Amino acid sequence: MGKRWNWIVGICLCGMFLFVGCGKNEVSNNAQSTEIKLTQEEQFKKDYEICKNAIASNKTILEQYEAIAIEKVLKENTNRNEVKNDLFNLAMSKLDEYFKSSWKDVEKFDKMQYIASQFYRFYPDNEKTKEFYVDKFLKTSKNTINDSPEQSNTQTTTPTVPTTNNLTSADGMLELLDYKSENGYIVGTIRNNSDTTYRYVEVDINLFDANDNQVGSTLTNVNNLEPHKSWKFKAVVLEKNTKRFKIVKIYGLK
Repeated sequence: MGKRWNWIVGICLCGMFLFVGCGKNEVSNNAQSTEIKLTQEEQFKKDYEICKNAIASNKTILEQYEAIAIEKVLKENTNRNEVKNDLFNLAMSKLDEYFKSSWKDVEKFDKMQYIASQFYRFYPDNEKTKEFYVDKFLKTSKNTINDSPEQSNTQTTTPTVPTTNNLTSADGMLELLDYKSENGYIVGTIRNNSDTTYRYVEVDINLFDANDNQVGSTLTNVNNLEPHKSWKFKAVVLEKNTKRFKIVKIYGLK
């Protein structure tokens, strides 16, 4: 009887230890989950501040980390109120201010075009993003903008833009040399024909089904494309019903 009682007590004690251990593990997992959520929120706030300061700043160029933060925040938080309302309105007001100025700063052109392109990319149906990116930037050459009113009546020299029938960036210096579809990817070559390094280069591609309806889009990018060098790009196609694609834009940030 005594041995049986000891055996029963032993089983009960083991069960208690297992229960307590599982409880501690569950608490630990919950704490870890909470910590991950807080970290993601803190990362968003950090990236959001970078975006806000970069857009509002009077600096003429975007740093690489600023350009990456703008794309990341818009891509991952398109429907978040702070982004689709506050950040969107800030960007539109700065773009409006840029185009309403009596003369446009040519050095700021790349920065403002990048901001307009990213907001158009994630809010393509918005009339404001269409106005700034499609109706203004895509129809404006950087080389036609004067640095100041005094220069408007003086003769200036502009960089020689290569003559080509291939798709190029807005400044004519990034040229699409070749492209094809291959094993679920769109691959091709873009060459930097300028004497300057592009800190950021992006190629945007639209995807269509057998009935020529657009079923999606894809893109890929690279950093620090050196002068007179080529980039072999590779963009993944996730839409299984894609039958045709169109490379619609090459964008470069110096």
